[in-house]
Amino acid sequence: MPFQGHEAFKLKQYQIYVVLMTLWGLDFRREFKRIDFIARKSHELKKDIMQIDSNDIKDSLHLFEVYTFLPGAKGYHIAVIINWIFCMLGIGLLISQINLLLKTVL
Repeated sequence: MPFQGHEAFKLKQYQIYVVLMTLWGLDFRREFKRIDFIARKSHELKKDIMQIDSNDIKDSLHLFEVYTFLPGAKGYHIAVIINWIFCMLGIGLLISQINLLLKTVL
């Protein structure tokens, strides 16, 4: 027999999954842009991908920065803000789930 409040627990789990999957999606998008850039650069320079070094990508280092709060950052700061908001939201949702679980089980 499921514990009391099982439905509420399951519904809140979906919120956590949405937040964490959105964070994963944003991270995947950033990684894909980096890899795509390196592949295009290797094709442009007619080099093997493994031979690309920092001198070859000097003009696009902003793609490899994690936090870009520089003027003219082309909106990258928005992704950082969204990441931090979703991280805090995910932590808050996890804490509320643990609290609900402890209240219903104990």
